[in-house]
Order: sequence, then structure tokens, then C-alpha cells
Amino acid sequence: AGGDIVTGAATVILAMGAGKKAARAIHEYIQNKG
Repeated sequence: AGGDIVTGAATVILAMGAGKKAARAIHEYIQNKG
């Protein structure tokens, strides 16, 4: 169970990082398009 909690937390952190990266890419695309 402890291992599940550790991997779960890591997955959330990785997902947040990927989300920020995607948001930055979308923002950059919109800025360049305008």
C-alpha cells in the first residue's frame, strides 16, 4: 500500500508537469498566431 501511495504521488506530479508543458506550448502557439 505504501508503494502505491509513492507511485501515485509521483504520477500526479508528472501529470502536473506535463499539463504545464502543454499549457505553455498552447500559449506560445496562440501568441505566435496572433
